[in-house]
Amino acid sequence: MVAHITGNALLVGLYLYLILEHMVMLATMMLHLYRMQYYGRRRIASLWPAGFEIP
Repeated sequence: MVAHITGNALLVGLYLYLILEHMVMLATMMLHLYRMQYYGRRRIASLWPAGFEIP
């Protein structure tokens, strides 16, 4: 019985961790896309070489 509860707790923890990781990944991806779009406009304006990113 104890092992069953521990297994369930581990599964729930892993599930929550995966959800949180995915949310963080999605947020960073959206932020990166926004930054790329923003810097893309500036790059066209200043004629920077393609592929060069501002940190």
